[in-house]
Amino acid sequence: MLKTAISEILGTFIIVIIGTASIIINDMSGGAVTHFGICICWGVAVFLAIYLCEKIAEGHFNPAVSTVLAITSGTTTPIYILRVVSQLSGAILASVILSLIFPIHPSLGGTLPKLDLWKVFIIEVTISFALMTTVFFVQSKGEKLSVFNVAVIIGLYVFVAAYITGPYTGASMNPARTLGPAIVSGYAPSVWLYMITAPIGMFLAVPMKKVFKK
Repeated sequence: MLKTAISEILGTFIIVIIGTASIIINDMSGGAVTHFGICICWGVAVFLAIYLCEKIAEGHFNPAVSTVLAITSGTTTPIYILRVVSQLSGAILASVILSLIFPIHPSLGGTLPKLDLWKVFIIEVTISFALMTTVFFVQSKGEKLSVFNVAVIIGLYVFVAAYITGPYTGASMNPARTLGPAIVSGYAPSVWLYMITAPIGMFLAVPMKKVFKK
């Protein structure tokens, strides 16, 4: 359980601090990072989290992913709670550090809707569905895929999703990624929307687990 907690805290911390820092620095530097650069940072952050932390213990780094896998794979309640608490702790810790470095940034790289909420809902549910589908795909391959390859596949998906939808929804797909900056900055417009879209999208992907097993 200790290794699981360390893996989840460290992995989520890596994702949030690299990803949101890229947004903060881009905002404060007049666009020096660029949208493409931000998306690269998110993809690389996810790659690093998976590749590094899988050496410690299996990590999800996402409460919505953990919830779906807990239901479909029979994860025990204590482990599930430990994972979610650890993920939130890692995200909050990352945002606290960034708030000390960049105290004047209003959202600390939080996910902010730029479209009508119903459009944001559809987009976030869709990209969360695709993320969970990607997770089920790599799971179905078992040992045929190395940890490196799994990290590349999921990191590449996050990069593409962020590149396409980031300017409109922030491309959250992860309640911990959204809650960390929101809690620390106190700036959380429509945060409730991001709390429901990822779980909904990922639950809709559950039938894909059987598809990949065939």
